[in-house]
Amino acid sequence: FLQLDERARAGDVAGARLLMTLLEPRWFPKKKRVLWNSVLKACARSADTAAAAETFAEMRRQQVAPSPRTFGKLVDAASRAQGPRAAQGWLDQMQKHGFQLNIVHFTQMINAATKANDFASAQSWFSRMCE
Repeated sequence: FLQLDERARAGDVAGARLLMTLLEPRWFPKKKRVLWNSVLKACARSADTAAAAETFAEMRRQQVAPSPRTFGKLVDAASRAQGPRAAQGWLDQMQKHGFQLNIVHFTQMINAATKANDFASAQSWFSRMCE
């Protein structure tokens, strides 16, 4: 698992996917989400939104349930590559899955808006976080 995390931190999507494929058959069924989230972390680090969306779709086909962390990785990938509007779409999906936004998600959106020089949006996210 440490090698998978190293690949994820480096943004090596192909390497992370390969290692996940090798680990998954031996992994505890209820813990497989950790492997998928690691691949999503690689997607986020490399700002590869297509790979992130593809990975999420495959994760769902494999009937691995997402978590707020899963959506955090998707938000991170989208905000790095396409900005806050794209990231907002993943937050909407997260809420459709019944999850509430947490401090990490608000902070991601504030950072994404700030990087896009959208200070009104950043302020709005900050206000929502403080409610």
